[in-house]
Amino acid sequence: MKFTVKMGKDESEAFKNFMGELRPDNVTEDDFIRTIFYKGVEKFQEELMDNMKTYLAENQDGIDASAIEALGSDASALYGAMPEEQSPIEVIE
Repeated sequence: MKFTVKMGKDESEAFKNFMGELRPDNVTEDDFIRTIFYKGVEKFQEELMDNMKTYLAENQDGIDASAIEALGSDASALYGAMPEEQSPIEVIE
């Protein structure tokens, strides 16, 4: 998969300076950019989880009324009221 990011002249120059200063000599530009991308994705996922946990904590009454259940403190385990055997979603591995 290939991503293209369009940057303005100032952004492009700033990114080149950033890479020039911080990229280790033994790391290719592609690997360095890939690392930055994945670190950004990880940070984004952490923020989403934090926001979801905050939302669940602040809106527990509405969530209880909608029959969605978060098991324990693990907000990543969300379940609806529909049992798995009746679920219209098929999981293909």
